[in-house]
Amino acid sequence: MNELRFGWLWVGGGEISPNAGNDFASSTGLQGVTTNPLDTGYPDVTITGYSTQGEATQYVTRTSTDYELYDNVIWHHGKHTVRFGGYLFHLNLVPVNAQNARGTFAFTGKSTGDALGDFLLGAPNQGSAGVLGRGRISGLTDWVHFYVEDGWQIRPNLHLDLGLRYEYNQNMRDANNNIAVIDIIAN
Repeated sequence: MNELRFGWLWVGGGEISPNAGNDFASSTGLQGVTTNPLDTGYPDVTITGYSTQGEATQYVTRTSTDYELYDNVIWHHGKHTVRFGGYLFHLNLVPVNAQNARGTFAFTGKSTGDALGDFLLGAPNQGSAGVLGRGRISGLTDWVHFYVEDGWQIRPNLHLDLGLRYEYNQNMRDANNNIAVIDIIAN
């Protein structure tokens, strides 16, 4: 008996800013942050002693496609039952991450002695912005699994199963060699 199955899955979506397209930076003179309409919006602002203002500056979207192929065979002859098969898996993952594209700014009162005063003057104590542009990779991985098992009915009350399984799960790699996996165990 042979069982053959094929699977395909596509997933797309993620988080999108409700303020995407609002070019707050240009209208206020804020420099060093994204100008991409997909990622513009309000920066993340912390004023010591007050609630955080703005919105999260990291929105991640993704698409992923995976293909799976299973094949299992059962062969029964006399007192032997042999099972063997395999599994093939391919995944293409494309996340898009505009991490901290709008910037993060903290006002602590360093300039005026009052955090709100620093905010009103536009004098942050600390500021950061992510790398301009969208962090996009094209991650790929392939998995291959094989197995074989032999079952032998030696006596009515004694059954022996022997099997062997091999699995190879490849690390995620980028189609354009833009990501790396660091092996801290290697000498």
